[in-house]
Amino acid sequence: MYKGLPLRHHFLHLTGVETRLLAKDFYNNAKKSILTKNQFYFDARHVYANAKRKLPCLKRLPELTNEMVCVLKNMETMTITYKLSVTNLEFTGSVTRKPKRYTGKKD
Repeated sequence: MYKGLPLRHHFLHLTGVETRLLAKDFYNNAKKSILTKNQFYFDARHVYANAKRKLPCLKRLPELTNEMVCVLKNMETMTITYKLSVTNLEFTGSVTRKPKRYTGKKD
């Protein structure tokens, strides 16, 4: 099992919400099921619609943290290169820094 993914440090970003809690406290509260609606909110950078789109993936996140996974670097699609992707071959989670425009050519 891959244990190198520092989930608690990136969990807050994955959720797409804003909070005044430290990222590790947000993660720990969520994991213990004691995160309250007063501990997070939405704003111009963290809009409700984006968080709602992420929810189905978040529900499946344990599949990537509790099972054997494959870690991919610089995974390319036709429209974007993901810096890091994690997959169990049924579900994939990816992180990117900046989208690239599809030109039909390799960089």
